[in-house]
Amino acid sequence: MKVRRTAFTRWMMNLEETVSQSEANFRKTVQKYIVLQIPGAFMVAVLLVVFHYSGYITPSMGLLLFVGWLVKDAVMFRVLRKAYEPGPSHGTDALVGLSAVVVDELAPKGSVRIGSEHWSAIAADSTTPLDRGTEVRVVSVDGYTVTVAAEDSSA
Repeated sequence: MKVRRTAFTRWMMNLEETVSQSEANFRKTVQKYIVLQIPGAFMVAVLLVVFHYSGYITPSMGLLLFVGWLVKDAVMFRVLRKAYEPGPSHGTDALVGLSAVVVDELAPKGSVRIGSEHWSAIAADSTTPLDRGTEVRVVSVDGYTVTVAAEDSSA
């Protein structure tokens, strides 16, 4: 006996995937920001050492200025975070993983609706035809044809 997922169950699973994806994206964004700030912090440290040995600043003043520079970087992260976040997928790559609905029976070729667009499609499992109205997920894209798998088989 097949158990059909309710819309709420699918929504909860998508929400969990989104949360874990956003946490991973946030970590990547922080790492990218820190790595890109290292050269600037190094140059400031060298410059402060040169100023110290030239007699322009004391060691405590140099340390204070360096800490101020790091605090500036931490504050600016909140402002610049969006610029460092990974961007959305573009083109046909953005279709992979999206849900679709079968418009013309897939046995194994047919068509699906992704959002408001109709796409030529091939079933990933060519032995089992997919009836009209079946919910599927896009597995890959080749030109103007998407390869799809039934929602139940991808879970």
